[in-house]
Amino acid sequence: MKNQPKVSVVIPCYNVEKYICQCLDSVINQTLKDMEIICINDGSKDNTGKILDEYKIKDKRIKVIHKENEGVHVARNMGIDLAQGEYLSFLDSDDFFELDMLEKMYYQAIKENADICICGCSYYKNGENIEKFYPLTEKPFSDISSFSIKDSFYADSIFQTTAGWPWDKIYKTNFIRKNAIVFPNCPPSEDLVFVRTALFLASKITHINDICVHYRLHPTSISHSSSKKQENFYIAVIELVKILERNNLFECVRKSFIKWVVPFCMWHLSILKNKNWRKTAIQNVKRLNTRFQILSYPPEFFPDKKAYNKFIFVCSKNRWITHYSLKLSKTFFYKLIYKLSFGETRKKYKKKYKEKKNETT
Repeated sequence: MKNQPKVSVVIPCYNVEKYICQCLDSVINQTLKDMEIICINDGSKDNTGKILDEYKIKDKRIKVIHKENEGVHVARNMGIDLAQGEYLSFLDSDDFFELDMLEKMYYQAIKENADICICGCSYYKNGENIEKFYPLTEKPFSDISSFSIKDSFYADSIFQTTAGWPWDKIYKTNFIRKNAIVFPNCPPSEDLVFVRTALFLASKITHINDICVHYRLHPTSISHSSSKKQENFYIAVIELVKILERNNLFECVRKSFIKWVVPFCMWHLSILKNKNWRKTAIQNVKRLNTRFQILSYPPEFFPDKKAYNKFIFVCSKNRWITHYSLKLSKTFFYKLIYKLSFGETRKKYKKKYKEKKNETT
């Protein structure tokens, strides 16, 4: 393409008049000048649209699209369709880049001929970085400049190596379009499907270890304000598995998937405040456990012990028994249950107690 920009930055915007200037300033002042900036005003009711139009007049690289509110997934997909850049970048309108972010990312991707490049990022709150995340810093990834999960050596830990958010990565535009990778309508899990699908299908992934993106924590940020529908995390997981299966990749990443899906499910349960929503979500967690036989794996298989214990509790038929079994030694717990129960339950736990006691003597 003649005069093709190096990078297209897609920024979905909704009611961010308080933050949009810092966001746009961090993009227009990038050391990489050859870019386009696509701002999708997703039906904002404050001054966001006006501010975008003012920036468009000042910087000809900025394109502004005003549309009715349909959600961040529609806005990002529109940006993908409009993008003319060699690489794609996504930035939430309340977050901001380091000024050399795109230059570092673009030239690292070009150097490695990579479909994706990943950088470090931070949580930003009240004017300071409160937590930093560095990608691919553990072995075997720390010893290499690029990789693909098509190499089984890396597949067992692909879910654990990088987060499922889109804004700490750049993506080769032709790669995204060729594989028809889009953001689905399942907030707040649309990022998961897009990012994980891209990571799985990429021929080559590279990274830099610099902190280049700052994710602002506040109650109205995109991830906080998305509809917390109880079935969406389940829909996203199943959709992701279907994509993996269609590409004959699921068995290759199954172990990494099992380790990841437990804390992922527990996080989504934690953000559901509606009692009826939680009941539905719990049923979906149980369906995932049944389908993938998650609890057939031994406890030591799961790195996040806290999430694993919660997962056992959620999937248990006798929750009060499970709750206390996780807190007490097994020997004492079995003895306590058989002393306090009757009939078949008493016999069952008396037998368990004697077996456990014999193991420890």
